[in-house]
Amino acid sequence: MKKIILLVLWATSVVCQPEKYVCSSHDGAGFFSAFFGALNQLWWCEHNNKIPVMYWDDKCLYYQPEGYNDTYNAWEYYFEPVSQDQYHEGDEVHYQYLPPTAYVNFTDFTNNKSNRRLANQFMDKYIRIKPHIVDAVEAFYHRHFFRGKKTIGIYYRGTDKSQETKRIPIALVIKQARKFKGCQFFVATDEQYVLDTFKKFLPGPVIHTDCFRSKDGRPIHFHGTGGKALAGQEVLIDALLLARCEYFIHTWSNVSMAVLVFNPALDNLCLRKN
Repeated sequence: MKKIILLVLWATSVVCQPEKYVCSSHDGAGFFSAFFGALNQLWWCEHNNKIPVMYWDDKCLYYQPEGYNDTYNAWEYYFEPVSQDQYHEGDEVHYQYLPPTAYVNFTDFTNNKSNRRLANQFMDKYIRIKPHIVDAVEAFYHRHFFRGKKTIGIYYRGTDKSQETKRIPIALVIKQARKFKGCQFFVATDEQYVLDTFKKFLPGPVIHTDCFRSKDGRPIHFHGTGGKALAGQEVLIDALLLARCEYFIHTWSNVSMAVLVFNPALDNLCLRKN
């Protein structure tokens, strides 16, 4: 009888032992689309007794065959591993944006701070940004965000976003920004023309990172200089800086949604046409 009990206990422990589940970026996804896909995968793993492993391979838009930041795993260009396990050659890789069951769709937190806080708490369990990126954000923040002067964040997604949602007139963004007096503006955008227009018409100093921007309307994640991996790093830094602003004016984008999750308490205005 004792042997039978021990055998049953052993079999139960084997069945309950968590399995490794390797998650990758869905093909062609922009940076924060892939990021939210990762959060969905992590949520599914947590609720289905899986050990998550993030492995962004050559299907990831930001993958570089020569590697980046001393790794060939594109997830680890920017983030620390999400578990103690790791990818081994031959492991099954899952590319779904939304896992089969028990997922939360981590998108569109525009007007719901409660949902943002829940997403932020979940994100904090798994997401650790690489130190060199954190250092770059802190250096820019302390150099350009002045105490006593409010910084209004503006994110304007241009290039190919108009294929998904109607383009917002730049004049409308400027109209909303003009309601803020005596402040500076941190502008993030993927188009040089948009940045130049904001510099010309915003009612205060404009600060921005020195990153690649499209001059011909083509999306930067397909042809940015310095390599695809750098394009991902640049948009992550911009999003983290936008999350440090006192107010956020933005068009609809996964970048904007990420900003609102990074800082759930951030007041914002989303300019969006359906």
